[in-house]
Amino acid sequence: LEATSLTTPHRIRPSVIRTWRPPAVCLPRPPPRQALACGLPCLVFALGGRRVGRCRSLPSLRSLRAPMAAGPVGRSPRRLVLHFDVNSTIIAADPASGADVEGLVSRYLAGASWGREVDGVWRWSESSLAGDLSLTCAPDAECSYYKYLERKMSNEPRAEFKRVLDSFCSTDEGVSVKPWLDRLVGALRAAGEGIGAPFNFEQGGTTYCFVLPSFWNLLSWLQDEGRDFSVALRTFGTDGPEVMEALRLYAEGKHPSHSQGCPPALPSRVAPSARLSRGGAEGFRLELAQEDGETRILQGEDKVFAFFESLQGSAAVVDDYDAWMAGKYCGSAGKPLWIPVDRCSDMSHHIFFDDNFRVAEPENSIVDARILAPGSALHEGSSVDAQAAFDLGCVVQAELHRAILEPDYFIKQVQRCSERAAMAFDAA
Repeated sequence: LEATSLTTPHRIRPSVIRTWRPPAVCLPRPPPRQALACGLPCLVFALGGRRVGRCRSLPSLRSLRAPMAAGPVGRSPRRLVLHFDVNSTIIAADPASGADVEGLVSRYLAGASWGREVDGVWRWSESSLAGDLSLTCAPDAECSYYKYLERKMSNEPRAEFKRVLDSFCSTDEGVSVKPWLDRLVGALRAAGEGIGAPFNFEQGGTTYCFVLPSFWNLLSWLQDEGRDFSVALRTFGTDGPEVMEALRLYAEGKHPSHSQGCPPALPSRVAPSARLSRGGAEGFRLELAQEDGETRILQGEDKVFAFFESLQGSAAVVDDYDAWMAGKYCGSAGKPLWIPVDRCSDMSHHIFFDDNFRVAEPENSIVDARILAPGSALHEGSSVDAQAAFDLGCVVQAELHRAILEPDYFIKQVQRCSERAAMAFDAA
Protein backbone atom coordinates (compact mmCIF):
# COMPACT_ATOMS: atom_id res chain seq x y z
CA LEU A 1 0.00 0.00 0.00
CA GLU A 2 2.87 2.32 0.82
CA ALA A 3 4.46 1.78 -2.58
CA THR A 4 1.29 2.87 -4.34
CA SER A 5 0.62 5.85 -2.06
CA LEU A 6 -2.60 4.30 -0.76
CA THR A 7 -2.35 5.53 2.80
CA THR A 8 -5.97 5.01 3.82
CA PRO A 9 -6.65 1.29 3.42
CA HIS A 10 -9.99 1.56 5.26
CA ARG A 11 -11.37 3.35 2.19
CA ILE A 12 -10.45 0.48 -0.13
CA ARG A 13 -13.01 -2.18 -0.92
CA PRO A 14 -12.15 -5.59 0.64
CA SER A 15 -12.17 -7.18 -2.80
CA VAL A 16 -9.45 -4.76 -3.91
CA ILE A 17 -7.29 -5.63 -0.92
CA ARG A 18 -7.65 -9.35 -1.64
CA THR A 19 -6.71 -9.07 -5.28
CA TRP A 20 -4.11 -6.31 -5.20
CA ARG A 21 -0.52 -7.30 -6.01
CA PRO A 22 2.42 -5.04 -5.25
CA PRO A 23 4.51 -3.93 -8.23
CA ALA A 24 7.56 -6.10 -8.90
CA VAL A 25 10.05 -3.35 -8.18
CA CYS A 26 12.42 -2.61 -5.35
CA LEU A 27 12.12 0.52 -3.29
CA PRO A 28 15.12 2.81 -3.68
CA ARG A 29 18.09 2.08 -1.44
CA PRO A 30 18.80 4.93 0.97
CA PRO A 31 22.46 6.00 1.07
CA PRO A 32 24.39 4.55 4.02
CA ARG A 33 25.51 6.98 6.68
CA GLN A 34 28.94 5.47 6.73
CA ALA A 35 30.84 2.96 4.59
CA LEU A 36 33.74 0.68 5.24
CA ALA A 37 37.18 1.46 3.86
CA CYS A 38 36.38 -0.66 0.84
CA GLY A 39 33.47 1.64 0.04
CA LEU A 40 30.78 -1.02 0.56
CA PRO A 41 27.86 -0.37 2.89
CA CYS A 42 27.79 -2.56 5.97
CA LEU A 43 24.41 -3.73 7.18
CA VAL A 44 23.09 -4.20 10.66
CA PHE A 45 19.74 -5.08 12.17
CA ALA A 46 18.03 -3.01 14.81
CA LEU A 47 15.58 -5.25 16.58
CA GLY A 48 13.38 -3.83 19.27
CA GLY A 49 15.27 -0.56 19.28
CA ARG A 50 18.71 -2.07 19.97
CA ARG A 51 21.55 -2.58 17.57
CA VAL A 52 23.08 -5.98 17.11
CA GLY A 53 26.07 -7.14 15.14
CA ARG A 54 29.62 -5.89 14.93
CA CYS A 55 29.18 -2.80 12.81
CA ARG A 56 27.79 0.34 14.37
CA SER A 57 27.06 3.12 11.89
CA LEU A 58 24.72 1.54 9.40
CA PRO A 59 21.41 1.94 7.57
CA SER A 60 18.41 1.30 9.79
CA LEU A 61 16.00 -1.56 9.35
CA ARG A 62 13.40 0.83 7.97
CA SER A 63 15.07 0.47 4.59
CA LEU A 64 15.49 -3.28 4.79
CA ARG A 65 13.22 -6.26 4.61
CA ALA A 66 14.05 -9.15 6.91
CA PRO A 67 13.35 -12.77 5.93
CA MET A 68 9.73 -13.46 6.72
CA ALA A 69 7.09 -16.12 6.49
CA ALA A 70 4.99 -14.31 3.93
CA GLY A 71 5.59 -11.54 1.46
CA PRO A 72 3.56 -8.36 1.15
CA VAL A 73 -0.22 -8.30 1.01
CA GLY A 74 -1.60 -10.92 -1.35
CA ARG A 75 1.60 -12.91 -1.78
CA SER A 76 2.04 -16.56 -0.87
CA PRO A 77 4.41 -17.68 1.93
CA ARG A 78 8.07 -17.39 1.13
CA ARG A 79 10.12 -20.28 -0.11
CA LEU A 80 11.98 -22.16 2.61
CA VAL A 81 15.57 -23.41 2.48
CA LEU A 82 15.98 -25.73 5.46
CA HIS A 83 19.52 -26.47 6.63
CA PHE A 84 19.75 -29.53 8.91
CA ASP A 85 22.65 -30.81 10.94
CA VAL A 86 22.48 -34.61 11.04
CA ASN A 87 23.81 -36.16 14.27
CA SER A 88 21.69 -35.36 17.35
CA THR A 89 19.38 -33.26 15.18
CA ILE A 90 17.53 -35.58 12.78
CA ILE A 91 19.23 -38.85 13.75
CA ALA A 92 20.04 -40.10 17.25
CA ALA A 93 22.64 -42.64 16.12
CA ASP A 94 24.65 -43.32 12.98
CA PRO A 95 24.62 -47.09 12.31
CA ALA A 96 27.81 -46.83 10.23
CA SER A 97 29.75 -45.53 13.23
CA GLY A 98 29.03 -48.69 15.22
CA ALA A 99 28.52 -46.58 18.35
CA ASP A 100 26.08 -47.94 20.91
CA VAL A 101 22.66 -46.24 20.70
CA GLU A 102 22.24 -46.03 24.47
CA GLY A 103 25.75 -44.60 24.75
CA LEU A 104 25.04 -41.89 22.18
CA VAL A 105 21.82 -40.91 23.95
CA SER A 106 23.77 -40.80 27.23
CA ARG A 107 26.23 -38.35 25.68
CA TYR A 108 23.37 -36.10 24.66
CA LEU A 109 21.84 -36.27 28.14
CA ALA A 110 25.20 -35.32 29.68
CA GLY A 111 25.19 -32.20 27.50
CA ALA A 112 21.64 -31.33 28.59
CA SER A 113 22.33 -31.65 32.34
CA TRP A 114 23.86 -28.74 34.27
CA GLY A 115 25.77 -27.97 37.43
CA ARG A 116 29.00 -26.55 38.82
CA GLU A 117 32.16 -27.70 40.56
CA VAL A 118 32.39 -26.69 44.22
CA ASP A 119 35.61 -27.48 46.11
CA GLY A 120 36.48 -30.16 43.59
CA VAL A 121 33.04 -31.81 43.79
CA TRP A 122 30.35 -31.70 41.08
CA ARG A 123 27.07 -30.14 42.23
CA TRP A 124 23.91 -30.43 40.13
CA SER A 125 21.63 -27.50 39.40
CA GLU A 126 18.15 -27.67 40.87
CA SER A 127 16.55 -28.25 37.47
CA SER A 128 18.90 -31.14 36.64
CA LEU A 129 18.31 -32.72 40.06
CA ALA A 130 14.60 -32.58 39.25
CA GLY A 131 15.28 -34.44 35.99
CA ASP A 132 14.67 -31.50 33.63
CA LEU A 133 16.57 -31.34 30.34
CA SER A 134 17.75 -28.14 28.66
CA LEU A 135 20.38 -27.10 26.15
CA THR A 136 20.67 -23.73 27.91
CA CYS A 137 22.76 -23.31 31.04
CA ALA A 138 20.69 -23.20 34.24
CA PRO A 139 20.86 -20.01 36.35
CA ASP A 140 22.55 -21.84 39.23
CA ALA A 141 25.03 -23.72 37.02
CA GLU A 142 28.29 -22.99 35.24
CA CYS A 143 28.46 -25.69 32.56
CA SER A 144 26.99 -28.96 31.39
CA TYR A 145 28.21 -32.24 32.81
CA TYR A 146 29.57 -33.02 29.34
CA LYS A 147 31.82 -29.94 29.39
CA TYR A 148 32.81 -30.53 33.01
CA LEU A 149 33.92 -34.09 32.27
CA GLU A 150 35.63 -33.03 29.05
CA ARG A 151 37.68 -30.47 30.96
CA LYS A 152 38.40 -32.94 33.77
CA MET A 153 39.63 -35.58 31.30
CA SER A 154 41.48 -33.22 28.97
CA ASN A 155 44.71 -35.21 29.38
CA GLU A 156 43.01 -38.55 28.74
CA PRO A 157 42.52 -40.12 25.28
CA ARG A 158 39.34 -38.91 23.59
CA ALA A 159 38.14 -42.51 23.26
CA GLU A 160 38.30 -42.91 27.02
CA PHE A 161 36.30 -39.70 27.53
CA LYS A 162 33.57 -41.02 25.22
CA ARG A 163 33.57 -44.39 26.97
CA VAL A 164 32.96 -42.71 30.33
CA LEU A 165 30.18 -40.57 28.82
CA ASP A 166 28.50 -43.64 27.33
CA SER A 167 27.97 -45.03 30.83
CA PHE A 168 26.95 -41.67 32.33
CA CYS A 169 23.36 -42.71 33.04
CA SER A 170 24.53 -45.82 34.90
CA THR A 171 26.57 -43.82 37.42
CA ASP A 172 25.53 -42.06 40.62
CA GLU A 173 25.89 -38.71 38.82
CA GLY A 174 23.48 -39.71 36.08
CA VAL A 175 20.76 -41.29 38.17
CA SER A 176 18.44 -38.27 37.81
CA VAL A 177 18.37 -38.55 33.99
CA LYS A 178 18.26 -42.35 33.76
CA PRO A 179 14.45 -42.24 33.20
CA TRP A 180 15.11 -40.01 30.18
CA LEU A 181 17.48 -42.60 28.73
CA ASP A 182 14.90 -45.36 29.07
CA ARG A 183 12.17 -43.19 27.59
CA LEU A 184 14.18 -41.96 24.59
CA VAL A 185 15.70 -45.34 23.72
CA GLY A 186 12.26 -46.91 24.05
CA ALA A 187 10.82 -44.34 21.62
CA LEU A 188 13.61 -45.03 19.11
CA ARG A 189 12.85 -48.75 19.31
CA ALA A 190 9.12 -48.24 18.87
CA ALA A 191 9.63 -45.91 15.89
CA GLY A 192 11.91 -48.43 14.21
CA GLU A 193 9.38 -51.26 14.18
CA GLY A 194 7.96 -52.39 10.86
CA ILE A 195 9.49 -49.75 8.57
CA GLY A 196 12.52 -51.60 7.18
CA ALA A 197 15.94 -50.41 6.03
CA PRO A 198 17.19 -47.77 5.44
CA PHE A 199 14.55 -46.16 7.65
CA ASN A 200 15.63 -48.36 10.56
CA PHE A 201 18.70 -50.34 11.55
CA GLU A 202 19.53 -53.24 13.85
CA GLN A 203 22.04 -53.19 16.67
CA GLY A 204 22.56 -56.00 19.17
CA GLY A 205 19.37 -57.72 18.07
CA THR A 206 17.28 -54.58 18.59
CA THR A 207 15.77 -52.44 15.83
CA TYR A 208 15.93 -48.65 16.05
CA CYS A 209 14.66 -45.93 13.76
CA PHE A 210 17.34 -44.14 11.74
CA VAL A 211 15.98 -40.72 10.70
CA LEU A 212 13.55 -39.37 13.27
CA PRO A 213 9.83 -39.47 12.33
CA SER A 214 9.45 -35.77 13.22
CA PHE A 215 11.73 -34.93 10.27
CA TRP A 216 9.60 -36.91 7.80
CA ASN A 217 6.47 -35.37 9.31
CA LEU A 218 7.82 -31.87 8.63
CA LEU A 219 8.51 -32.56 4.95
CA SER A 220 5.12 -34.19 4.43
CA TRP A 221 3.40 -31.27 6.20
CA LEU A 222 5.20 -28.73 4.02
CA GLN A 223 4.07 -30.61 0.91
CA ASP A 224 0.49 -30.82 2.16
CA GLU A 225 0.57 -27.07 2.85
CA GLY A 226 1.76 -26.41 -0.70
CA ARG A 227 5.00 -24.83 0.51
CA ASP A 228 7.97 -24.41 -1.81
CA PHE A 229 11.07 -25.72 0.00
CA SER A 230 14.44 -27.41 -0.32
CA VAL A 231 16.64 -29.29 2.14
CA ALA A 232 20.39 -29.01 2.73
CA LEU A 233 21.98 -31.55 5.06
CA ARG A 234 24.92 -29.80 6.76
CA THR A 235 27.34 -32.13 8.51
CA PHE A 236 31.01 -32.33 9.48
CA GLY A 237 30.95 -36.11 9.20
CA THR A 238 30.37 -38.86 6.65
CA ASP A 239 26.73 -39.56 7.49
CA GLY A 240 25.28 -37.43 4.68
CA PRO A 241 25.07 -40.15 1.97
CA GLU A 242 23.16 -42.55 4.25
CA VAL A 243 20.59 -39.92 5.15
CA MET A 244 20.35 -38.83 1.51
CA GLU A 245 19.53 -42.39 0.48
CA ALA A 246 16.77 -42.56 3.08
CA LEU A 247 15.57 -39.13 1.91
CA ARG A 248 15.45 -40.31 -1.71
CA LEU A 249 13.38 -43.38 -0.87
CA TYR A 250 11.06 -41.33 1.33
CA ALA A 251 10.57 -38.81 -1.49
CA GLU A 252 9.74 -41.67 -3.88
CA GLY A 253 6.97 -42.87 -1.55
CA LYS A 254 8.79 -45.93 -0.18
CA HIS A 255 8.50 -45.03 3.50
CA PRO A 256 5.65 -47.16 4.95
CA SER A 257 4.22 -44.22 6.88
CA HIS A 258 4.53 -41.74 3.99
CA SER A 259 3.53 -43.68 0.91
CA GLN A 260 2.35 -40.50 -0.83
CA GLY A 261 5.99 -39.53 -1.39
CA CYS A 262 7.41 -36.03 -1.47
CA PRO A 263 8.87 -34.98 -4.86
CA PRO A 264 10.23 -31.62 -3.54
CA ALA A 265 12.63 -33.58 -1.32
CA LEU A 266 14.18 -35.65 -4.13
CA PRO A 267 17.98 -35.29 -4.43
CA SER A 268 19.07 -32.31 -6.50
CA ARG A 269 19.69 -33.06 -10.16
CA VAL A 270 22.41 -30.42 -10.30
CA ALA A 271 24.59 -31.42 -7.35
CA PRO A 272 23.26 -33.87 -4.73
CA SER A 273 26.48 -33.56 -2.70
CA ALA A 274 29.04 -30.85 -2.04
CA ARG A 275 31.97 -29.90 0.19
CA LEU A 276 32.23 -26.41 1.67
CA SER A 277 35.54 -24.94 2.87
CA ARG A 278 36.34 -21.56 4.35
CA GLY A 279 39.37 -19.50 5.28
CA GLY A 280 42.71 -18.62 3.75
CA ALA A 281 43.23 -16.66 0.56
CA GLU A 282 40.39 -18.51 -1.17
CA GLY A 283 37.70 -17.47 1.33
CA PHE A 284 34.56 -19.53 0.88
CA ARG A 285 34.71 -22.37 -1.63
CA LEU A 286 32.11 -24.97 -2.60
CA GLU A 287 33.00 -28.13 -4.51
CA LEU A 288 29.94 -29.58 -6.22
CA ALA A 289 29.89 -33.29 -7.07
CA GLN A 290 27.61 -33.35 -10.11
CA GLU A 291 25.62 -36.33 -11.37
CA ASP A 292 27.83 -36.65 -14.45
CA GLY A 293 30.86 -37.25 -12.24
CA GLU A 294 32.40 -33.85 -12.84
CA THR A 295 33.35 -31.46 -10.04
CA ARG A 296 32.32 -27.83 -10.24
CA ILE A 297 33.95 -25.15 -8.09
CA LEU A 298 32.11 -22.11 -6.72
CA GLN A 299 34.36 -19.42 -5.25
CA GLY A 300 33.20 -16.56 -3.02
CA GLU A 301 30.39 -16.04 -0.53
CA ASP A 302 27.93 -14.66 -3.05
CA LYS A 303 28.29 -17.72 -5.30
CA VAL A 304 28.09 -20.19 -2.42
CA PHE A 305 24.96 -18.48 -1.13
CA ALA A 306 23.50 -18.53 -4.65
CA PHE A 307 23.85 -22.33 -4.64
CA PHE A 308 21.77 -22.66 -1.47
CA GLU A 309 19.28 -20.01 -2.58
CA SER A 310 18.63 -21.74 -5.90
CA LEU A 311 18.76 -25.31 -4.56
CA GLN A 312 15.92 -27.47 -5.85
CA GLY A 313 15.33 -30.70 -3.96
CA SER A 314 17.86 -31.87 -1.40
CA ALA A 315 21.64 -31.98 -1.13
CA ALA A 316 24.24 -33.18 1.39
CA VAL A 317 26.95 -30.64 2.18
CA VAL A 318 30.09 -31.46 4.19
CA ASP A 319 31.17 -28.36 6.13
CA ASP A 320 34.71 -27.41 7.13
CA TYR A 321 35.46 -29.01 10.50
CA ASP A 322 39.14 -28.03 10.35
CA ALA A 323 38.20 -24.35 10.11
CA TRP A 324 35.86 -24.68 13.09
CA MET A 325 38.56 -26.43 15.11
CA ALA A 326 41.16 -23.82 14.11
CA GLY A 327 38.70 -21.16 15.29
CA LYS A 328 38.52 -22.89 18.71
CA TYR A 329 34.93 -24.02 18.08
CA CYS A 330 33.63 -20.47 17.93
CA GLY A 331 30.40 -19.82 16.04
CA SER A 332 32.08 -17.32 13.71
CA ALA A 333 34.29 -20.15 12.39
CA GLY A 334 31.48 -22.69 12.09
CA LYS A 335 28.93 -23.67 9.45
CA PRO A 336 27.99 -20.52 7.51
CA LEU A 337 24.36 -19.48 7.08
CA TRP A 338 23.73 -16.49 4.85
CA ILE A 339 20.78 -14.27 5.74
CA PRO A 340 19.65 -12.26 2.70
CA VAL A 341 18.65 -8.68 3.44
CA ASP A 342 16.74 -7.35 0.46
CA ARG A 343 14.10 -4.77 -0.22
CA CYS A 344 12.35 -7.23 -2.53
CA SER A 345 10.64 -10.29 -1.05
CA ASP A 346 11.86 -12.81 -3.63
CA MET A 347 14.63 -14.19 -1.41
CA SER A 348 13.99 -17.43 0.48
CA HIS A 349 13.70 -17.82 4.24
CA HIS A 350 16.74 -19.83 5.36
CA ILE A 351 16.48 -21.75 8.66
CA PHE A 352 19.37 -23.72 10.21
CA PHE A 353 18.68 -26.55 12.71
CA ASP A 354 21.66 -27.67 14.79
CA ASP A 355 21.88 -29.00 18.34
CA ASN A 356 25.23 -27.22 18.82
CA PHE A 357 23.93 -23.75 18.01
CA ARG A 358 24.00 -21.62 21.17
CA VAL A 359 22.55 -18.13 21.47
CA ALA A 360 24.14 -17.35 24.83
CA GLU A 361 27.54 -18.90 24.06
CA PRO A 362 28.73 -17.72 20.62
CA GLU A 363 32.27 -18.66 21.61
CA ASN A 364 31.08 -22.27 21.89
CA SER A 365 28.63 -22.50 19.00
CA ILE A 366 28.57 -23.95 15.49
CA VAL A 367 26.55 -21.69 13.14
CA ASP A 368 28.05 -18.54 11.62
CA ALA A 369 25.10 -16.33 10.66
CA ARG A 370 26.22 -13.86 8.01
CA ILE A 371 24.36 -10.87 6.60
CA LEU A 372 24.20 -10.89 2.82
CA ALA A 373 23.91 -7.45 1.26
CA PRO A 374 22.66 -7.84 -2.34
CA GLY A 375 24.83 -6.30 -5.01
CA SER A 376 27.84 -5.97 -2.73
CA ALA A 377 30.92 -8.08 -2.30
CA LEU A 378 31.03 -9.67 1.11
CA HIS A 379 33.73 -9.13 3.70
CA GLU A 380 34.83 -10.72 6.96
CA GLY A 381 32.82 -8.24 9.02
CA SER A 382 29.48 -9.52 7.75
CA SER A 383 28.82 -11.94 10.64
CA VAL A 384 25.88 -11.08 12.86
CA ASP A 385 25.51 -12.21 16.46
CA ALA A 386 23.61 -15.35 17.37
CA GLN A 387 20.78 -13.52 19.13
CA ALA A 388 20.03 -11.47 16.01
CA ALA A 389 19.94 -14.61 13.85
CA PHE A 390 17.56 -16.21 16.34
CA ASP A 391 15.33 -13.11 16.48
CA LEU A 392 15.09 -13.18 12.69
CA GLY A 393 13.82 -16.77 12.77
CA CYS A 394 16.86 -18.15 10.96
CA VAL A 395 18.42 -20.50 13.54
CA VAL A 396 17.07 -23.23 15.84
CA GLN A 397 18.96 -25.03 18.58
CA ALA A 398 17.58 -28.49 17.89
CA GLU A 399 16.56 -30.45 21.00
CA LEU A 400 17.03 -34.15 20.35
CA HIS A 401 14.82 -35.35 23.20
CA ARG A 402 11.90 -33.29 21.89
CA ALA A 403 12.56 -34.27 18.27
CA ILE A 404 12.35 -37.94 19.35
CA LEU A 405 9.24 -37.63 21.50
CA GLU A 406 7.20 -34.94 19.69
CA PRO A 407 5.99 -35.97 16.19
CA ASP A 408 5.37 -32.31 15.25
CA TYR A 409 8.54 -30.88 16.80
CA PHE A 410 10.10 -29.58 13.58
CA ILE A 411 6.74 -28.36 12.30
CA LYS A 412 6.34 -26.20 15.40
CA GLN A 413 9.89 -24.86 15.02
CA VAL A 414 9.30 -23.80 11.41
CA GLN A 415 6.06 -22.09 12.43
CA ARG A 416 7.81 -20.21 15.24
CA CYS A 417 10.67 -19.17 12.97
CA SER A 418 8.15 -17.85 10.48
CA GLU A 419 6.43 -15.88 13.25
CA ARG A 420 9.71 -14.38 14.46
CA ALA A 421 10.69 -13.44 10.92
CA ALA A 422 7.32 -11.79 10.34
CA MET A 423 7.65 -9.86 13.61
CA ALA A 424 11.08 -8.61 12.58
CA PHE A 425 9.61 -7.40 9.29
CA ASP A 426 6.75 -5.66 11.06
CA ALA A 427 9.22 -3.97 13.44
CA ALA A 428 11.18 -2.75 10.43
